[in-house]
Amino acid sequence: MRTLKDYSENKSTSLSLLLRGLFSELETSEINFCIIGNYDSLPFYTENDVDIWVSDIRTAKRLLIETAKQIGFVPLLWNLTSNGVNCFLTNDKSEVIHIDLLKNVAWRSFIPIISKDALGKNISNFNGLKVASHEIAAFGHLLYPLLTFGEVKEKYKLRIHRFCATNEIFQDLIYEALGASLAERILKMICSEKWDDLVKVSRRVKFVITVKFFIKKPVIFTCELVKFVYFNFRKIIYPSGVAVAFVGTDGSGKSTLLEKLTPTLAEIQIKENSRVRYWRPFILPKISAIFRQEKQKEKMNERSYISSVPKFNRIVSLIKFSYYFMDYFLGGIGSRLLVSRGGVILYDRHYDDLLVYPERFGMTLPTYIVKFCRLFLPQPDYVFYLKCSSTVLKERKKEIYDEELERQIIEYTKLESKYKNYHSINSELTADEVHNLVKGIVFKKIGRKAAISMNSHWL
Repeated sequence: MRTLKDYSENKSTSLSLLLRGLFSELETSEINFCIIGNYDSLPFYTENDVDIWVSDIRTAKRLLIETAKQIGFVPLLWNLTSNGVNCFLTNDKSEVIHIDLLKNVAWRSFIPIISKDALGKNISNFNGLKVASHEIAAFGHLLYPLLTFGEVKEKYKLRIHRFCATNEIFQDLIYEALGASLAERILKMICSEKWDDLVKVSRRVKFVITVKFFIKKPVIFTCELVKFVYFNFRKIIYPSGVAVAFVGTDGSGKSTLLEKLTPTLAEIQIKENSRVRYWRPFILPKISAIFRQEKQKEKMNERSYISSVPKFNRIVSLIKFSYYFMDYFLGGIGSRLLVSRGGVILYDRHYDDLLVYPERFGMTLPTYIVKFCRLFLPQPDYVFYLKCSSTVLKERKKEIYDEELERQIIEYTKLESKYKNYHSINSELTADEVHNLVKGIVFKKIGRKAAISMNSHWL
């Protein structure tokens, strides 16, 4: 991974071209703006997204698209929120830039943490860029993670501690946001570096900041809450993220593909809304954990031949299937919510493996039951069937019986022809070729979703 040291001051990067071009357009349009935090390596490079506060969010969105187009970038993922947009941009070199345009520094997208007045009055200059002052950045790094994750990140603690005792601007921001009593407690905790005690009051901080906003500005609070609800409802209908499952026989290359694809997709996802899952969502715990039979389960999984998995009777299988179906149903709803907020969900195997070989998961079921129940489950955007000839599969997985292997290939092929969200990939290609094929299809899907959001009248 390249760092700032790899760039000389005279060498432009795609990020520096985009930021300088965008900022020039914002200044021409007389829009007030600044970068909020994590700007030490800008404008050339950053490991993080670039958060930009703007006084006119609608115009800023349009200027971002126009500026990106001039340097060969197009929106890849466009996640609209009530507080702005999370935008991932890409070009034909597969470079990815993540820009967040914000109308407020807010928690839950609608409860302001730092007021517009405070931002407007505390703008500094850094490497030719307008940035929020160090006090504003430190305050944001204190309060936002505390509200969102219930903790303060280690990398920000030193700077926060440095401002605690002597910086009046930093202190005033805490007093304004939380009131005298709670602010004094928090300042004492920071000055004495009692970070664990600070975590314990995170719920109190959430309560105070919400109530203060409601009491001071009830009309604005109500309007912002309505917008928040609307945008979250809209995103369920028009999700910006993507859910993808990979199926196929043992030896088809699912694990290898996931290892290569996961870091690629990590560049274009809202990380807190993304997951990698094996087979089922695991909203419900493992059955073996409930009955404390983990050791017995592991022993069964270590058998050499897949076809030697014991066949359970129909009643036990139906009970077990009902439990897994409920997990898929609840997990499918949860995945839908995560995808709606820009998440990327990856499954190594999925529900449809029950149609091909339920015995793998300790069940013997009539196929019609599994097919019927599938109708009620939220489905991934794509189910990639990694297609491979029996000859190649036998070379990769010699422990699988020939008859069983041929049967599974036939069953997966039937599913491919039946379900619209299936997409077959020739897994006999090299790992890089398979990765590039899947990446292209997924990026294209996310790009189409971005186009829908960009064309929204809310822009």
